[in-house]
Amino acid sequence: KFPITKAQYDLIQVGMTRDKVKTIVRAPLPKTTAVTYEQFLGIQRGWTRNQLTSYLNNNPGVISLQLSVSPASFFQDVEYTNTNPNVTVHFSIQNNALVSKNQSGFKEKQFPITKAQYDLIQVGMTRDKVKTIVDNEGQLLGEGES
Repeated sequence: KFPITKAQYDLIQVGMTRDKVKTIVRAPLPKTTAVTYEQFLGIQRGWTRNQLTSYLNNNPGVISLQLSVSPASFFQDVEYTNTNPNVTVHFSIQNNALVSKNQSGFKEKQFPITKAQYDLIQVGMTRDKVKTIVDNEGQLLGEGES
């Protein structure tokens, strides 16, 4: 899938060659869509789309999926990038409430744990409890409702 910005869409004209359209669509998103890891950590489930946009300096991101199942059931996926082209950030919104957030590419560092530490981790533990067990910060890849 290749989500495009409104600015990219506006550059595409009838009669353009496929190669020309590809150069517009595959152009990197403007740096104004950049989200930092610290911002990612601060974003909370339950926020409205307006709260998310406001928190990210009025950055609306790129809508990659929008689906209205009924007037009472609305889904929207929003993607952001970072100044690092390997970073992607994805938010899922259902009925105007953020239900999940995911990221990839922020940290390259490895956070090893032992088998004994792994065995102590249980479903339902808080992130703080897990950090205490493994004795490192780790990296939040995503969270959402199950």
